[in-house]
Amino acid sequence: MLAKIALVFSAYGIFSVVGAYQVIQYLENGSVPKIVTIFTLIIKFILGVPGYLNITIDPFVNIDGGFYYIEPESKVSWFQAFESCRRMNAYLIAFETMEEWNLINQYLWNHNISDLYWTSGVDLAIEGKHGWFSIGEPIQLNIWGSGEPNNMDGVEHCDELGYDGNSTNYKVLNDIQCDEQRLFICETHEPKTASVVVF
Repeated sequence: MLAKIALVFSAYGIFSVVGAYQVIQYLENGSVPKIVTIFTLIIKFILGVPGYLNITIDPFVNIDGGFYYIEPESKVSWFQAFESCRRMNAYLIAFETMEEWNLINQYLWNHNISDLYWTSGVDLAIEGKHGWFSIGEPIQLNIWGSGEPNNMDGVEHCDELGYDGNSTNYKVLNDIQCDEQRLFICETHEPKTASVVVF
């Protein structure tokens, strides 16, 4: 009996994959019935959200192909921000390129988002050597505020975004005490799930 049940589920699995492949071909080549489109989207969401769908995945936003979460309300310490991102299967933002830096700053400016945000930047491993904790790389971009990082009073080891930002000068990095309360920005690779509402 158990073998028959296993055989039925195996056949169903193979049928589903083959059917999904054919449906995806039809969807990409032209118009198909609504039920087929819904089925295709469900299969694609199970396998991962394709970038060409240009979907905003709550609570993340898609900014030029990258997925970011910008905390709107809860100000927390750097360590709490790190844990909040981790629980979303994400990590505190690390600016690896000037393009990413400009995209995020432009997004914040365009949406009138103005506050101080934790990044993954720290010098907790080697004092004075700031790096992106989330990726284990040194901060090499020239994105610091004037005179920063300065480790004022020997207690500033975590890096915030938002210090001294204005319309002609994007927000810059500043080192500050890790227990200060800030909003935070998380980033993640392509999310694996999404919500779809069909009317």
